[in-house]
Amino acid sequence: MPTRYVNLTTHDVRVYTGHCHDPYSDRNLENWIMLPYTGLVARVDSISETTSVGGVQTLRMHMGATVGIPGAQPGVVYVTSSLSARTAMRIDVVSPDIDRSPVLDSQDRIYAVRGWKQWIEKESEGE
Repeated sequence: MPTRYVNLTTHDVRVYTGHCHDPYSDRNLENWIMLPYTGLVARVDSISETTSVGGVQTLRMHMGATVGIPGAQPGVVYVTSSLSARTAMRIDVVSPDIDRSPVLDSQDRIYAVRGWKQWIEKESEGE
């Protein structure tokens, strides 16, 4: 069963899977995964309170649950922001890996990534 990606970020996501020295100029569509913005966004709920740190007004944020990610479906991977993926801790939720050799445009902005990041619970030894 082929993987179907669902983009739950606030922007288009491009993944380069090819091996060209200059991916930005690679027009072979088989080397690209293009995920347009869908209007559906995963986010992390939070509650805030005003406090003071060192005499400076500070907004203290309490992180809640990730919302906006549908239930698991066979063959479906949900692409979210890094914070949403880290909070969800699900095997079917990933975020764009902007740290490992992103593809940059002519103005050094991230145009695409070369892979995903995934956060899951560390398995107990012996499992």
